[in-house]
Amino acid sequence: MIQKQHIYNRSYSEKSKNKRKHSTGDVLLYVVFLLIVGFILSLYIGQSVKITQLNYELDNLKEKITELEEKNNEFTIELAQKSSLAKIEQVARQKIHMVEPENTEVIVLNNENEQTQPAENNNEGKMYVFQVINDIMKRVNTVMADSPH
Repeated sequence: MIQKQHIYNRSYSEKSKNKRKHSTGDVLLYVVFLLIVGFILSLYIGQSVKITQLNYELDNLKEKITELEEKNNEFTIELAQKSSLAKIEQVARQKIHMVEPENTEVIVLNNENEQTQPAENNNEGKMYVFQVINDIMKRVNTVMADSPH
């Protein structure tokens, strides 16, 4: 009986040693597997977070583009209103106090007779310049827009 027990103990201890060897190798393999899976998951989560951040930034930039386009349209309308001939004439009359000439007189110089007629109005030169500018402005193709009332 002692011999049987000794054989039984020896076979039991050999089996336990084999189980320990296997279980240590299995645990090590399991830990390595978990580390690899954890690394892959962390890469996936990191990429997902980065994509979310970039989408948020893209939405903000699209919103900013829309705001800038609206401002650009407002400035285009304002430019059209301020560059209209009606607005220019209004500013010239109200702020610069320009007026249309009442009477204009044309002086013709005759080389044979060398007589000149004096100008009646001293402001005639200033008004002539205004007329020339007005004629040029009429000929230039500009955007006409009504002034806001």
